[in-house]
Amino acid sequence: MCTIKDREGMAFDLDMEEKDLLIPNEATMREWMSRVNAHTSDTYYYKNWELHRAGTMSLVNQAIQYGTSSPEVLIVGAGNCNDIDLVELISTSAKVDLVDIDGHAIEQAINRRVPYHLRDKVEVISTDITPLSNNGFTPEIFCKLLASRSVNEFTDAMSRFCVSNGSERFVGNKHYDVVIILPVLTQLIGPMYRACSEVVWRDDRAKMHDDFYPEIYNYSTTLSRQVLDYCWERVRPSGTFVITTDVLDFSEDPWKGTFSTQSTSNPYWMRDMIKSAMEIAIFDDAETILEWLDYHKQHSIVFQRWLWPFSENKIHAVFGELLRK
Repeated sequence: MCTIKDREGMAFDLDMEEKDLLIPNEATMREWMSRVNAHTSDTYYYKNWELHRAGTMSLVNQAIQYGTSSPEVLIVGAGNCNDIDLVELISTSAKVDLVDIDGHAIEQAINRRVPYHLRDKVEVISTDITPLSNNGFTPEIFCKLLASRSVNEFTDAMSRFCVSNGSERFVGNKHYDVVIILPVLTQLIGPMYRACSEVVWRDDRAKMHDDFYPEIYNYSTTLSRQVLDYCWERVRPSGTFVITTDVLDFSEDPWKGTFSTQSTSNPYWMRDMIKSAMEIAIFDDAETILEWLDYHKQHSIVFQRWLWPFSENKIHAVFGELLRK
């Protein structure tokens, strides 16, 4: 028997043994993301992401051009800031708020790249953009929930961890001229997907995937929509909203040659291509973003797609969309 507790001290007794479980090394969501950021913080990744950064900054610069000449900007999922040209962005903005669960990674990026005379225009906001952390969720708890083998216990606990508690309103009621979401929505519950491959069941591992994966996807969808809706609310009237996300891993896929770096007036070309040719490969969280954008398509101005050479052995397909309120 194993017991876990949420933030309020509510206990869940799980019918499992500790020996049936591999606990991840990271105790919190922040520690997990800090490990990821530490892995991609060096000069190699900054240089290797040049094409991705150019695609992102193309949308960001267009977003600024549609609004005020010296905008207030919010960037969500800033991390190491490898996705953006910090100096270029700060130089053309009145104020830039950078948000990430790993505020230390942002501070290091600022120290590496931003001249002292520009730093007073930047604010670092270190917070979980979901309610998970403040509700007591940890990767260890998630592994224990999976290892319990009980879908009912899993959904009961996760519904408590995902409930809104106010912490996900990470900039309060403040509004911005430009709001930018970097590729963070596919990482919101990264430890959950990682745990799926780490939890060891001694009988039927496939059953865990069949029973729990749809539930994990449901919670991922809920959290992604919370972030999207809240960030959209933070855009001032006539302001602009930029969303970028990785949608596919093309590393071993022959279709990568069809996904060219260009703008298009027909974003549904890519969506149709994904759904017909690569349905199995698309990141679930990206599907949620596509659906959200479809709902807000009357605000869409620009759509772009590009390849992201993530590392020596990994290439991601990325799309970005610019919306105007």
